[in-house]
Amino acid sequence: MADVVLRALKVVLWASLLMAGGSRLPAQDDAFDRDRVDASPPTTAINPITVDAHFTIDSDGQSGLLAITAHLAPGWHTYSITQRDGGPIRTKIELAAGAQVKLASEFMPARSPKVHFDAQLYRGLPLEEHEGNVTWTAVIMPNAGVDLRELTIAGKLTAQACKTQCLPPRDYPFSAVLMRADKASVLTPREAEQADFQPIVEAGRSSLVITLGLAFVGGLLLNLMPCVLPVIGLKLLAFLEQTGHDRRRVFVLNLWYCVGLMSVFAVLATLATFLGWRWGEQFTSAGFTITMASVVFVLALSFLGVWEIPVPGFVGAGRGTELAAREGAVGAFAKGVLSTTLATPCSGPLLGSVFGFTLGQPTWAVYAIFGSVGLGMASPYLIIGAFPALVAFLPKPGAWMDTFKQAMGFVLLGTVVWLFNSIDRDYFIPSFAFLIGLWAAFWLIGRMPAYAELPQKAWTWAAGMAIALVAGYVSFGLLTPRPELFAWHPFSIHTLNAEMDAGKTVLLDFTADWCPNCKLNEAFALNTPEVRDLVAEYDVVTLRADWTRPSEEIKSALEKLHSASIPLCAIFPSNRPTHPILLPDLITKHQVVEALRKAGPSKTPAGRVAEKVSRIPQADSPSLPAKSTKGPGG
Repeated sequence: MADVVLRALKVVLWASLLMAGGSRLPAQDDAFDRDRVDASPPTTAINPITVDAHFTIDSDGQSGLLAITAHLAPGWHTYSITQRDGGPIRTKIELAAGAQVKLASEFMPARSPKVHFDAQLYRGLPLEEHEGNVTWTAVIMPNAGVDLRELTIAGKLTAQACKTQCLPPRDYPFSAVLMRADKASVLTPREAEQADFQPIVEAGRSSLVITLGLAFVGGLLLNLMPCVLPVIGLKLLAFLEQTGHDRRRVFVLNLWYCVGLMSVFAVLATLATFLGWRWGEQFTSAGFTITMASVVFVLALSFLGVWEIPVPGFVGAGRGTELAAREGAVGAFAKGVLSTTLATPCSGPLLGSVFGFTLGQPTWAVYAIFGSVGLGMASPYLIIGAFPALVAFLPKPGAWMDTFKQAMGFVLLGTVVWLFNSIDRDYFIPSFAFLIGLWAAFWLIGRMPAYAELPQKAWTWAAGMAIALVAGYVSFGLLTPRPELFAWHPFSIHTLNAEMDAGKTVLLDFTADWCPNCKLNEAFALNTPEVRDLVAEYDVVTLRADWTRPSEEIKSALEKLHSASIPLCAIFPSNRPTHPILLPDLITKHQVVEALRKAGPSKTPAGRVAEKVSRIPQADSPSLPAKSTKGPGG
């Protein structure tokens, strides 16, 4: 009976608040609840994640592979172990103290997480989510003298399960035991199809020989992958230039190309052996991807005649009469390195199982497999180098090659677009700006006459590199979003009214991605340690009105504040919210700090403590400024 009366009183109370407050209550938006932590314990036990683990050991007993698998219930997801700070809680895997193995690599997922953006909750932050079953693997090295048949590797996986709401993070303990070859072989086809991870079991020399053969064929087919085709044009130009030349010289140049190609595979084998890197994993690094995009863009500029690479015969000279420039060993080697590096994002036919076989294999086997892939990719060029007559059907060098070279330049620009597809959103604009700076730098270098003396060449190159360095500093130093020092909440009229009714001092920032002055304010006036400390001390609520897209609500709020432009920063004091302090246009952190001190702390326990400590006298309410006549964007 008491419960019924209590529920009835709650209904009456909420009804009265709705009638009295009306539009001043904050609106409910389902999008805000998606990843909010539900701190209250559920009425029934919810366990959407189950974890199991096992490990395998190489035949030499020196190293092995530990696999941790999380099974998520339908509709649930968790976050990756590489989830960036400032967002959801990342997954962590830890071994128990006293474990008789050492981790020789980081844990890596068997499949990449799904990446998306939530502009309302985590602006500009990529969210990396796993659904279904996901397996993380790491290379392990058992301690000396350990009985592997009796070894149990204990640890825990810490993860946060989310659906429409997120549960608090919890630990999922696991105990991994040795998986024997006979157990690994009894998987049904359906189980093998659904499994995220196939344990690697030493199967003898015959399996290695078969894998080496598959690796060779996979490397040969890699030449047909779309990642490689743009750079194959480089080699085609070299074949054309080599027509009619000495057979020995043609073979040597093709051999240098293959040496450059094989050197990349040697580096990849080293990364796989000692750092646990997988095929193409270097492209998960934003720095590497941006570097490759820059190199390909500069190469495309050379193809289009903006400048000439100072390597004999690398792409041919700018005019058809000069296209017979002889290719040198350095140019051939560089072509091999570039074409192979660009090939690594593509995993051609057969290579998935081939590189999967390398997991847990001894070092010499890993190098042999990567070398076999490289040899397969290099084989067409070795054969053509030995038998130049195979390309005798190609037309003779001439002025038409200049047109072909420029057409290949546009193909390379398409490769740049493809590389941009994998660049993090935060680095997209800075990377594009950097490419424009590189364009200016190499345009200047291309203006230098071919007959220029060495001092003039040195000065021109120095000036070009200076432009490139300045472009890099401006692009990645100023245009890259800086980490937020404190949280901003999305603006709405209802939220603003509710916070003012609660006695809060509110800092409201009107901004937009298309407004450069807004970005300067964010970087140098708002997102500063001084403002962060005062916001925390005064218990200030921070709201951000993002006008990047049309919003009648934001436009109406600006009009009520007698402003027709942004940037605009408005501070609503807790004791006089109808008299906001306005900071229009470009501002400094000193202005923001002084305005916050003038507004005073919130009328909350934390704010009242700050008020007693600071004892800042209340300033008179400032009058609103005259209506601005400037256009949007400052």
